[in-house]
Amino acid sequence: MRILQRSIPTFEATESVSIDQLEECTWIKADSLEDAFSKSQNEDSAWAQKNQRSTSVGDIIQDDEGNFHQVHGIGFEPVTLEMKDNQKALFDHIQRINNKELERSGDRCALLLVEHPHHWNKSNVHTVEDFRRNMAISEISDTYKYINGIRPRFIKFDSMSLEELESEADSIRKQLRKMWLQEKENLRKEKEPLEKEETPLVTSLADFL
Repeated sequence: MRILQRSIPTFEATESVSIDQLEECTWIKADSLEDAFSKSQNEDSAWAQKNQRSTSVGDIIQDDEGNFHQVHGIGFEPVTLEMKDNQKALFDHIQRINNKELERSGDRCALLLVEHPHHWNKSNVHTVEDFRRNMAISEISDTYKYINGIRPRFIKFDSMSLEELESEADSIRKQLRKMWLQEKENLRKEKEPLEKEETPLVTSLADFL
């Protein structure tokens, strides 16, 4: 489940909630809304270490099915977050990516992306296309550095189309896989002579006698 707290605490439930009023805190493993609320209190040592305030009335908990619930004085009530069209499209796009990652990982060591639009706005990402460009550029830059030891500062990312960026990201991803497979093969070949040289001191009872 995911905790979204009011940027400015209201400590009261409202009929409507805008995504602009919220900030994403963290994902939390919980069995129910009540459990998520309990685990996001500062009485819980794990939550206290996050330097977040306790979840309170007016804050939002998103369940594992993607539904939003506002914390009330007693219990929780379903709520629909108000978003601009581009915010909703970006939010839904990232959420689909996260859902696929959760399915792939079986909820263990899942690498999840922040879904809140405000996080991406800081990187000048406002639309799904902006997001795809940002992800492609990051993958190209990080993978190139992993392979070559330096960032590809000679690449003019701004002049490349989205299709060109994603094609380049796919190409360098294949390079990395090829390098990884080659390293794996080299390790296998290095181990072969050692395995051949290793002969047991006693191969049978007859040898022993």
